[in-house]
Amino acid sequence: MKARHVAIFVFLFATIFCLRGTESKAESIERWDLTKEYTLEQGSVKYYAYLTKDRRESWIYKAELLDKQKVLDVFLPQKIEGAPVTCVGVTGELSYEIDKEKCVWGVYYNLFFCELEPYSDHGKRPAPLITNVRSIVLPDTVKEMGSAAFACMSNLEYVHLSSEIKTLTNYMFYGCRDIQKVDFPAKVEVPANSTALQFCDGLKGLMEEAEFRHEGMTITCQGNLLINQSEKTLIQVMPSAESILIPASVKGIEPSAFYGSSLKKVKVSKNSKYFAVQGNCLYNKKNGKLILVFGKKSTITISKKVKKIDKNVMVTKYKIKKLRIPGKLKRANGWKKPFVTNNKKVKIYYRGKRIR
Repeated sequence: MKARHVAIFVFLFATIFCLRGTESKAESIERWDLTKEYTLEQGSVKYYAYLTKDRRESWIYKAELLDKQKVLDVFLPQKIEGAPVTCVGVTGELSYEIDKEKCVWGVYYNLFFCELEPYSDHGKRPAPLITNVRSIVLPDTVKEMGSAAFACMSNLEYVHLSSEIKTLTNYMFYGCRDIQKVDFPAKVEVPANSTALQFCDGLKGLMEEAEFRHEGMTITCQGNLLINQSEKTLIQVMPSAESILIPASVKGIEPSAFYGSSLKKVKVSKNSKYFAVQGNCLYNKKNGKLILVFGKKSTITISKKVKKIDKNVMVTKYKIKKLRIPGKLKRANGWKKPFVTNNKKVKIYYRGKRIR
């Protein structure tokens, strides 16, 4: 009898749970009034939106470029019909409700309502869809983003996300190969094996960290630094940054964190137990391993504090043309090419002789 009672209880609990889930989804769909569409033209862009039934919130589900030749900086409006914009892009559960004649179930659309292809082959680089949008700024009223909101916008370099965004949705920046800077909220969740940053070549460190993780991660944004909060690891310096301060909380630095950077100045917190700067070199305190060479000078000599150099060393692209390695520093793999990444044009000298 006890086993039977337990089985009945489990069945009833599962049934109630499923019904609650159905009700929750239905309520989120039904709160929007999809019977009336509103439009707004602003800055060579036409926005299409819906309001909630109480008219307290608005949802920009689509944008249309009125000038398809001009390179645009897009600033989304804060309000539609007096209602703050809280949702942007085609959300998963609402996509088919928008327009059953235009939307295809299971297909993704970006903000400019371009159907994204190919999605069946994730290993293949997608073709660009929007080419003349340089930047997008969201109002801080936005709380929800549609999947693939900015996907495949090849010339998109900069995005300001709302401070209310809590997680990166699926395919959010997928295929944005030219992205150089994203203003993230102070804290944001990245789902496990996320496709949100796939093929974002400009943010290589963040892309690699997200793609190859089997569990989700929490990222904190400190200025131009993105830090994996659970592991206290610096995973991305925004390529547009000219100077940074690495906080004492950072215990590790991913090799690709400085990819594409043009840093003029790097500082480390005085309280850091793990990293230090000497001259124009960022290095690991414990083993003397060189991490980054930066600066304004065209010729830089490696600091005597550095004890080890390997293939993951980064040299910023800002003005540095020559890199001199002290004679006392031991050869790393015979200085085989390439042992410096990021800046392929830098000329490297060891004991006065050019080795690259």
